[in-house]
Amino acid sequence: MTFFKASDWDISNPDWYGKIVVFKADPACHDQLENRKGDIYGQSVIDVYPGTTLVPVLDSSRYFTLNIQDTKGNFEMKALLGKYNCSS
Repeated sequence: MTFFKASDWDISNPDWYGKIVVFKADPACHDQLENRKGDIYGQSVIDVYPGTTLVPVLDSSRYFTLNIQDTKGNFEMKALLGKYNCSS
């Protein structure tokens, strides 16, 4: 597994803007990244935290990496800002 550090990212100049929509479906969360127009950018299923899908970075409690699958079926890691809560 690869680990990331938030201090390595240019937070003031993000590569992508959008929102994450989370759907709780016990026992997992399904999340979808959408751009400002509402188009789906990518999606993932989070069944364990920490796990291989949602991974905290080494140097911050506010940032995470999310392994998403884009609309073409490709997987990639994206950084997220904020607290992530999958509990009810």
